[in-house]
Amino acid sequence: MKFKSTLIALSVASSGMASANVNNANFDFFEAGFIDMSLKQNAFNLEPNGYRIAASKRFQNLFASIQKTQTMDSQLNKQFSDEETFSNSVNTRAEVDIEQLQLTAGYIFDISDTQTFDISISYSDVTEEHKHRTDQVIVYADEKPANVITDIGISEFDIDVYAINARYMYYYENIQLKVNVGGQRLEASDEDESAFVYGAELGYYFTESFSISVSYQDFDRYDTTGANVRYHF
Repeated sequence: MKFKSTLIALSVASSGMASANVNNANFDFFEAGFIDMSLKQNAFNLEPNGYRIAASKRFQNLFASIQKTQTMDSQLNKQFSDEETFSNSVNTRAEVDIEQLQLTAGYIFDISDTQTFDISISYSDVTEEHKHRTDQVIVYADEKPANVITDIGISEFDIDVYAINARYMYYYENIQLKVNVGGQRLEASDEDESAFVYGAELGYYFTESFSISVSYQDFDRYDTTGANVRYHF
């Protein structure tokens, strides 16, 4: 599984590094990682995966961040049936490509040396492209000409996502735990909808400048699992 392989690679790469006790939130970082999506409305069993990059900066009690994700997947489904008077072969290839750019701004509440709470608002520009091609070939037993049917479909969606999010962070030595809840408003050309979102992240600091984490987020159209490497400055 790609996600498990990524976790193993992160663990091997970080072996031998000195641990560091972390007792406050660091909002100044660059981050890169692997992301795996599970689409909730998916007729072709597509599970796009790809990369995620992000950067964040703190300004006293305020912070701003930018995040870019790019994921894709394709599947080929083959079906064949052999009847008494004909045979039927159906091949369907489906593809999905999802690209997202997110801008976030928030306010930080430093509860203690080991606890931080923040509230943020964000805007995301999401582009989804769905493609499918179905080729059906019917061959008759009486040697009549084969019947070939081809169906091609392309759908593109431009979605504006507005969100508000509350996040709690807790630090214990070199371990970091984050949980978040919020809401989002999706505005597309065909429909608008609102949804509840939530997630969690578990991180480990090897030094004050280097950490890794695993994360889960549940959104309206999909949920994501990620493995991330972060450089703190």
